Amino acid sequence: ARMPRWLITPLQTVVSLFLFVEVAVVAGLALFPAVSLFQWVEPQLSPGPLKVLLLCMVGALGYFIYGLSLVFIVPVARWLTVALGTPLGKYPYVSVRGYQWASYNALILIVRFSFINWIRATPFNVIFYRLMGMKVGARAQINTAVVADCNLISVGADTVIGGDVTLIAHAVEGPNLVTARVVIGDRVTVGLMS
Repeated sequence: ARMPRWLITPLQTVVSLFLFVEVAVVAGLALFPAVSLFQWVEPQLSPGPLKVLLLCMVGALGYFIYGLSLVFIVPVARWLTVALGTPLGKYPYVSVRGYQWASYNALILIVRFSFINWIRATPFNVIFYRLMGMKVGARAQINTAVVADCNLISVGADTVIGGDVTLIAHAVEGPNLVTARVVIGDRVTVGLMS
C-alpha cells in the first residue's frame, strides 16, 4: 500500500529533525579534540594582546583538527547508525532504504560542507571516500566536493576527477530513488565541472 501523500511532508520534517540530531552528535565528537586543546592552552597564557593572538591561532588550528577528526569519525558513525551505504536499486523515497540513503549522505555532507575543500586533491579526501565505501585505485586524484553515494562509486587507478565534478549514484524519479553503480576506469580524466 502506498503512503498517503499528505503524510510525506510531516514525515520528511520528523526525519530531517532526527538527522539534525545525528549530525550534531557527529560534529560535536569531531569538535572535542579542538575544544580540549583550546581549554588546555587558554589558562596557560598570560592576559594581553599576545594571548588573544595565540588563542586565535589555536582556534584556527582547532578548525583543522576538527576537519581531520571528521574524516575518521564520520566513517565510524556510518557503522554505528543504519547509514551503512546507499542501497542499490529502485525504492520509495519515503521508506527504510530511503532513510538509509538520507542518513548515509547526511554524514558525507557534514564533511562536504564544513571541511572537504581544504583536502581536495590530497590523500585525505581519498582516505575519507574509501572509508565511506568508495573503491579508489592507486594514485587517483579526486578534486571535487560534490560526491554522494560513495559505496556505489569506483574510481580507477591513475584517474583524475577534476574540480567540482558531480559524482553521485542516485536520481529521484517521482516518489522513488533510483541508484546504480558508477564505475570510472583506469587512466581516465573527468574534466572540470563535468
